[in-house]
Amino acid sequence: MFTTTQTRINNSLISKEMVILKSIALGLDCGIIRKLIEISESEYQNVCQKVFYKLQVGNGFAAVQKAFQIGLLKQKEYTN
Repeated sequence: MFTTTQTRINNSLISKEMVILKSIALGLDCGIIRKLIEISESEYQNVCQKVFYKLQVGNGFAAVQKAFQIGLLKQKEYTN
């Protein structure tokens, strides 16, 4: 079941933001992420800042942690 916070964040994160969040969760380097989704460094930084703002955190580690806590990311997708 979605919580109000999870639903609000889920609805507000656009596809590119989710791709970046999931890539960070996988441990990919920002340079690799930028190359994979073909965006500039400044666009990457802007998208990350939007994700951090929406999740109310200050960095990628905290964003991933919060995403797991609220169920935006599922633990089973990141473990074997």
